[in-house]
Amino acid sequence: MSSFVDKHFIFLFDVKGGGKRLSYGKDSDDAWEVLGFRLSEEELDQTIKDKYTRIKQAELRKYVDDLR
Repeated sequence: MSSFVDKHFIFLFDVKGGGKRLSYGKDSDDAWEVLGFRLSEEELDQTIKDKYTRIKQAELRKYVDDLR
């Protein structure tokens, strides 16, 4: 069965020193795991796992300038 049967959400994780990193998943832990596939260890270390915001796709434009 496809993973797209389950709802997925967009999460913005805070980055030390400012900015946010975008990921998606069923929950914040799933989104964090997706970040681990995309980022280097150094980049992941700069990302704060427990400081995140769940947003709707329609709100994404508000955050574009904060993305790192």
